[in-house]
Amino acid sequence: MTAVEAAIVEITEKLAEFAPQHEGLRDFTRLNLKEATQAEVAASLALYDTRVALLLAAKAACEALMADGHPDIAVREISGEAYADLTENDTTVHAAYSRFALAPAVNLVVTPGEPENK
Repeated sequence: MTAVEAAIVEITEKLAEFAPQHEGLRDFTRLNLKEATQAEVAASLALYDTRVALLLAAKAACEALMADGHPDIAVREISGEAYADLTENDTTVHAAYSRFALAPAVNLVVTPGEPENK
């Protein structure tokens, strides 16, 4: 199982776990609650609504990745002319490397001193 497939499973499980909690919060909104309690329930419901929306979007993105062939990306076949163009540019880029050299490393010498009593 790929990481994306595992993520889809995890998201699906979390959505199933949230479902009764989310439904219960919606049920609370239909009760005759005090205004302060209604505000608390509404705030909690908003958090659940946001989380569920994000999880659904993440699941859709993961499923789109899988539909796109994740984790592989196929090697693209191109025309001979395009391949020659890439090869020519590859040659010039590699030629440009000769214009650069790696800077030498700086030497650092640490000389321990005499221990001091504390």
